[in-house]
Amino acid sequence: MNLLICEEQKNIRAIPGCPADARLRERIAELCTLLDLQPGAMQDLEALFSSERRDVELFRLLLRLKGLEIYFGGGIGALLSRRLGLMRMPEDGEMKPALWLYAAVMRDLIL
Repeated sequence: MNLLICEEQKNIRAIPGCPADARLRERIAELCTLLDLQPGAMQDLEALFSSERRDVELFRLLLRLKGLEIYFGGGIGALLSRRLGLMRMPEDGEMKPALWLYAAVMRDLIL
């Protein structure tokens, strides 16, 4: 959910004294460093996540659903998922690889 807020507000504030926030920013920076070593990788990711492709829109929608699930409970997330025609809400582990790449695209807003 913080990634969506970051994208919409064009920045996200650090949470002072929060070890989880510091570690998250550290891991995003590490991933970005690895991506910077691969010519064109960041440009390819930026092009993908800024596109109007249906799968990109679905990914953003799933992020919003995950946020609702976190704030209002799994029942609400499951209900909304079914109304959208999904068989189930994706598990956190299923979305995590794409979330890291999405965060890397927004690294200037996050770091």
